Amino acid sequence: DASNLNALMVELVDRFGPAPEQALNLFRQARIQQRMRELGIRALRASDRGGEAEFYDGTPVDPLHLAALARQQPEEYALRPRGALRFRADLSKPERRFRYVERLLASLEEARRSETVH
Repeated sequence: DASNLNALMVELVDRFGPAPEQALNLFRQARIQQRMRELGIRALRASDRGGEAEFYDGTPVDPLHLAALARQQPEEYALRPRGALRFRADLSKPERRFRYVERLLASLEEARRSETVH
């Protein structure tokens, strides 16, 4: 889980000093994969011009939330067959790609939380 990943990173820095960017990116990727599992995302691909998130059946993310994203921001989002969410953005730089994916996951997590409260 996230606390184990964070503890491992703290221990590595404590033992070996500041981690190189590649190691930080590896931990960042592991956190993203963890969040994807919690959201029921089967696959998430991102490239220079955008990407796509594929969801498992039974994902805790409400399909109506995905439809609302596509309806409210059609220049950025589109629903694909079987509930995949396609996104378009300039993700040509790795840091931009990480930030975009992390914001997308945060949005889906927030939607899941607000829907479980009602």
